[in-house]
Amino acid sequence: MFKSIIIFILFNFLTSFGFSHDSNKAFFKINQEVKYFEIEAEFPWSIRNALLEFNPELENATSKQEFIASLKRYIAKHLILSSKSGNQFELMQLKEITNTGHSHQSNYSIIYKGEDLKTITNKLLFNINQDQQNYHQLNNDDNEVKFTTFKNQPTFNLPNTQISNYWYLSLTIPIGIFLFIWRRGTKN
Repeated sequence: MFKSIIIFILFNFLTSFGFSHDSNKAFFKINQEVKYFEIEAEFPWSIRNALLEFNPELENATSKQEFIASLKRYIAKHLILSSKSGNQFELMQLKEITNTGHSHQSNYSIIYKGEDLKTITNKLLFNINQDQQNYHQLNNDDNEVKFTTFKNQPTFNLPNTQISNYWYLSLTIPIGIFLFIWRRGTKN
């Protein structure tokens, strides 16, 4: 009896360890370059199911190129980067990169052409997971912004750092003028 309990506990531990990477979580590291954005995407194994639902013809695919072409169309439709003026960025390149984590994930480099990023809409994997969570880390101009998109909140608007960096001027200038006038008045 004791031996059966130990085997049961060991089996449950090994099973949970083998599937530690959640199928409803994806990670996106977004790096701003001069005129483009590079995204390092880490997809769970369930990306295959999302692609099959998006393009059922992949069931009969015979090459990896068909999978990559469909993935590129899927990403272009569900991962949208927009500028401050509302223009959507163009998906320029998608390439598989070396897997540095779990063996049941896929890693890709995604390059979008564009500048003045304002909005990111990420609906990837929402077509198969109601509780999908897409985690993002955006690095630009020495700032780091972290956010998550969900099915009920797929869009994130970046904070306007230019306005937030100069808010203090609206207080400093009137106070400076007041002090200048006050000091001039006290000298007379």
